[in-house]
Amino acid sequence: MTNFVTGQRLTADLLNDNLGRPAGRLRQGTAQTGVVNSTATAITFTASDEIDTDGFHSTSVNTSRVTPTVAGLYQVQGGVAIGGATDFTAVQAYLALNGSALAPAHRITPNTSSQTLVLPVSALIQCNGSTDYFEIFYVATRSGAGTSSTVVSAQFACVLEWLFARTL
Repeated sequence: MTNFVTGQRLTADLLNDNLGRPAGRLRQGTAQTGVVNSTATAITFTASDEIDTDGFHSTSVNTSRVTPTVAGLYQVQGGVAIGGATDFTAVQAYLALNGSALAPAHRITPNTSSQTLVLPVSALIQCNGSTDYFEIFYVATRSGAGTSSTVVSAQFACVLEWLFARTL
């Protein structure tokens, strides 16, 4: 990415470099099942519906992580779709940088419904371009001892999207 300076001549190469910002969209293709009650779980993504303009995501190693190789600020958003249960006491989704939760999280206390729950999250995240990575997590707490699962269907799925906003 190139920063423009006062008096600099605007060329097609400079515009292409700046308009071709890194971006991506991951859609979970296979449901994660057996997620332990009250345990923070990173959503994993394989090769389903993947847009990754700059190769920030691996479909074989650390499949929950997006590791930008371009330093700067990223607008990151996503959503977690999980199968509802009548004994949920709380469900939470959040983005994380290097494994640490970022605010804001989205937390709901579902009613006694077994419908699919969707929790959206969004944040502006600063990445160093080498070791920083971001992920989307969820925690589902049940009054019973059951596990939970994400949902993958034509209408619902976990997603993680990013767009390079600017250099620092």
